[in-house]
Parts: sequence; C-alpha cells; structure tokens
Amino acid sequence: MDIRRIASPLLLLITAMIWGFGFVAQKAGMDYLGPYGFTMVRFFLGACCVLVFSLILDNRKRRSGKTPEVLWLRNGKPDRTLMKAGVFSGIFLFLGAALQQVALQYTTAGRNAFITALYIVVVPVLALLLKKKIESNVWIGIVLAAAGFYFLCLKPGELGVGKGELICLLGSFFWAAQILVIDHFSPRTDAIKMAALEFLVTAVLSGVFTFLLETFTWELVRLAALPILYSGVLSVGLGFTFQIIGQKNTPPAIATLLMSLESVFAVVGGAMLLGESLTPREFLGCMLIFFGVLVAQFPLQILFRRVIMKRQ
Repeated sequence: MDIRRIASPLLLLITAMIWGFGFVAQKAGMDYLGPYGFTMVRFFLGACCVLVFSLILDNRKRRSGKTPEVLWLRNGKPDRTLMKAGVFSGIFLFLGAALQQVALQYTTAGRNAFITALYIVVVPVLALLLKKKIESNVWIGIVLAAAGFYFLCLKPGELGVGKGELICLLGSFFWAAQILVIDHFSPRTDAIKMAALEFLVTAVLSGVFTFLLETFTWELVRLAALPILYSGVLSVGLGFTFQIIGQKNTPPAIATLLMSLESVFAVVGGAMLLGESLTPREFLGCMLIFFGVLVAQFPLQILFRRVIMKRQ
C-alpha cells in the first residue's frame, strides 16, 4: 500500500479544516486590528513561512547536485516572469483578501466563506470573456450557486443584499482573477517562490492602506497575537504547503472536493467559537452554493460515465 495515497488526501482535508477555521480567526482578530492591518501582518507571516520552505527546497536541490536560483533571480538577474507572476497575482490577492476581511465586519464567518467560494463559478465566467469555452456543468453550477446566494443573503420580502455580502461577492471576482493569473504563469515559473512574492506584495499593499486608514500599534498586534499566528502561520504558510504536498498524489477532482469543504468548516467553526448560527433558509442557501461549486468542477460526462459503469 502506497502511504502517500492515504496521507495526501488527509493533508488536503486538514488544509480545508485549517482554512475553514481561519475565517473564525480572521473575524476574531478584528476585535483589535482593522481589516487592512490584520491582512498585512498575516500575509507577512505567511510569506516568511513560504520563503523558509522555499529555501529548504533549494538547499535540498543544491545537495542533490542541482544549482537552484536564489529567490527571484535567474542567471544573477531578476526573473521577469516570476516577478510579473508574483506582482500581478499579489495585487489581485490583496483585493480579494482585503475585501474578504472588510466584509467580516458586517457578516458572519460562515456566510463569508460560502460567498467567497463563489470564485470557483466566477472563474469560468471571466474565462468566457477571454473567449474560452464553458462546459454545461459550469452553467448548472452557476445557476445553483446563484439560487444559493439568493436564499443565503435575501430574506423573504427583502429586495436588497447586505453590505457585507455585497463586499464579499465583489471580492470573489478578485479571487477568480487571481486564480486565472496563477493558471497563466504557474506552468512557466516556480510556484512556491511565486507564492512567497505574491504574499509579500499583498502584505505591502495592505500596509499602505493600514497606515493611511487605520490605527496600527504593536500593542494591538500583541493583543491579536493568537488570531494572527493562526491566520499567518497556519492558514497561509502551513495551509499552502499542505496543499502543494497533498495535490501531488491526489486526483484533481478529489483534491477539489476536499478543499471545497473549507466553507463547511467555516460554518462549524463560527458556530462552535463565535456562537454564529444559520436559519433553515440560510442553510439551504449554503448547501446550494456548495453543490453548485462541486457541479461546476465535475464535467457531466464523467459523472454519467461513472453511473453507467456502476450499473453495468
């Protein structure tokens, strides 16, 4: 038995749990820090963790006889492809993460997580603008997710959507743009070094808005130390590392399914630690979004093929 085939899915499940409970830590951290300050510190910590991981991998390559480039250099000069990838993905990551953090001031951790998950159905829509084909399962997923958003965010008789939900929905478009940037650049560059640069760019941009709009002191950082450590070291640093390791030996469909559980863990964490709850209508909305996200990732022909094979 190959232990990696068992350990890898387990790592992805742990990753989903870490990320899900990370929404709780993000909300708790804003008892002391503003959204931009919290985002700045957690992504700076995350960047440091990924940089250490990258240096460890470079050292292993060096010992095996290979000569890896140092950080973002190639042949002694800045690697332009890597720099572009890190900067552009970092800009979109900042916009997505900052809006997600701002939205947590007006909505629950569980709602935030499910609305954020809509980026998975937004990605194909943005890809359509780039003249890429959209499969039928994606359209079905979009309809399910839209219906879920309606039940989750609109109450009977209401015409408007809450401020937090709208901000989070806007953020999902930037998460989707970040995914497309990574999809474009990742085959041509070092994914781990790109992530480290991406996190640094996010931290720097967050820092600009922090010192322009918020009050930031090291005493506030000390008071928010536990949520910051969780969000920076576990959610960003360890979660990203586990994702890389876990996806190597896990089929993409299974990997996506496991990581989609992030939003479910966010609801569980919000209920356990923050006293949040969902009405039956909101629960239905969450489930529709969750199934919409899953359907959008599994081509219908694969599902039908499996059903036919089982019947045979």
